[in-house]
Amino acid sequence: MNRHYLKLFICGMTLTSEQAMANLRQLLREHPDFDCELVIVDVLERPDVAEAEGIVATPSLLREVPTPRQLLVGDLSDVGSVKRLLGIVENAKEESIQ
Repeated sequence: MNRHYLKLFICGMTLTSEQAMANLRQLLREHPDFDCELVIVDVLERPDVAEAEGIVATPSLLREVPTPRQLLVGDLSDVGSVKRLLGIVENAKEESIQ
């Protein structure tokens, strides 16, 4: 599997930001073979980074590599959407149940 480069944009330590971080951490724990570099960007501290990346809502998960770049907005509770963004593929039977 190729290495993924991800940025999670949050806005302070709000409940939604904490949920997004917890949801992403849980998913990554469940898939220990998923090779990624994750950078968490607080837009209150680094608005320049958010502006440069075109981030207009938080929390947002940006997959920079592999290309094409893709963005998912929300608390990352929709596990299926996060897995699709990250390219994590379960067996066909599991995918059809979700």
